[in-house]
Amino acid sequence: MVTGNIRHAARRKLEAAGFDHRLDLERGGYGSDHHDRTELVRIALSRLAARDDVGEIDPSTVWIIGDTPRDAACARGAGVRCLLVATGTYSVDALSDLGADHVLADLADVEGVLHILSS
Repeated sequence: MVTGNIRHAARRKLEAAGFDHRLDLERGGYGSDHHDRTELVRIALSRLAARDDVGEIDPSTVWIIGDTPRDAACARGAGVRCLLVATGTYSVDALSDLGADHVLADLADVEGVLHILSS
């Protein structure tokens, strides 16, 4: 989990949406950790790698899923993959020129999204 939100706000938002129990929030990277989103990815990967059962993380297995050019820049800066989704203020066309691995209009096709993330 990587977000520009401070840790407490991120937890509250995820609790409200019912996702908090599906994510390892202790291993995330938060706006309260650093102001640079790329560093947040590195922080989260470092926290995850520190677990005894995980070891080193292969960046090709890590995805940033976002809806802004900043999310694409964050993924590229951290050397991980990127799925952009046009659910915010940016259209599919606008997001398509940012170098993401995939761009979708939304996440409605869950099987399709899972296929992308597992490829």
